[in-house]
Amino acid sequence: MPLRIAVLSTGRQDWGILRSTCALLRDDLDFELILILGGMHCSKLFGQTRDRVREDGFERFIELPWIPDDDAPPVAHNSPARR
Repeated sequence: MPLRIAVLSTGRQDWGILRSTCALLRDDLDFELILILGGMHCSKLFGQTRDRVREDGFERFIELPWIPDDDAPPVAHNSPARR
């Protein structure tokens, strides 16, 4: 029985680091890779970089979209920068 390993990637910034490890896990029969894409990967606002993950040969993944696809990124109204 293969060992299940889940990997979460939230955008290009970490996918470049995780891609080679994910490829090794995907291709090794001793492991079952569960790839989870969230954040910028799923957002039109940030280019839906999940398409890049597909181009890298990863067709199966779970999507966790948590960034809204409206015209502007969310604003933290109580952040110190706005005081």
